[in-house]
Amino acid sequence: MSLIITTIIVLAFILIVLLFYIHNIKTRLRRNARDKVVSQDDVKAVGVYTMFIDMNKDDHEAFFNRGRAKLRLKDFQGSITDFSSVLSLVPRNTEAYFYRGQAKKILGDYKGAADDYSRVIEINPKFSTIYFNRGVAKDLLKDHQGAIEDYDKVIELNPNDAAAFFNRGYSKILIERRKEGCADLARAIELGHPEAYEAMKHFCR
Repeated sequence: MSLIITTIIVLAFILIVLLFYIHNIKTRLRRNARDKVVSQDDVKAVGVYTMFIDMNKDDHEAFFNRGRAKLRLKDFQGSITDFSSVLSLVPRNTEAYFYRGQAKKILGDYKGAADDYSRVIEINPKFSTIYFNRGVAKDLLKDHQGAIEDYDKVIELNPNDAAAFFNRGYSKILIERRKEGCADLARAIELGHPEAYEAMKHFCR
């Protein structure tokens, strides 16, 4: 009986040591990956995060950070996959929706991008940047009226947003609301938008 108890104690000790060793490896991998991100070595960061994820497939932070690194490396499809993994673990992660939307927009999936931005708005309706990005996606989908409504919201939340006035003005001109569009371009000039003056000369003579 004592031999069985001794064996159980030894096995338990070995298990504790093994778990501690694995935890220590995970900690070092995470720290190493963060160091690579800080040093802007995204290629190595992706490799280290991949090793970490292989050991812990439920770590949403690791998927998110690897997705960001892939996005900077222009591996847009890879970043979409990682942000989707984040969302399967944390369904209301607004940053994952945002960055996945950015990657989709770059790849030309404007509808997918707009849908991701919409999910962010559902969760956090006071985030003006998301309305702006969704407006851009809608413009690219030729839904200029929908884009104008999003730029309206940006301006409501941030009345001095020069880019929102510029984009709204351009969208209005595209749907034959030239007078209103030119007024927006004029306001964009007042707020210092770098392209508004040339646009004003072209469209509002």
